[in-house]
Amino acid sequence: MGLNEKQRSSIAKYSYDLSKIVFTFSVVSEIIAGKKFKLWIFISGVILTVLFFVFGLMMEREV
Repeated sequence: MGLNEKQRSSIAKYSYDLSKIVFTFSVVSEIIAGKKFKLWIFISGVILTVLFFVFGLMMEREV
């Protein structure tokens, strides 16, 4: 499946948005919440954030 430049850009932006949402819900909420800190949620949030961000970078890169 070949994507044109506009489609690649849209997917990259979507991926960046997903990384921001995952970061906010899993990482920041764990820090702000007054509950017991769950390390596995924090670590999985960081990993997913990085994966979505890297995918966005790959989609934005020129072929």
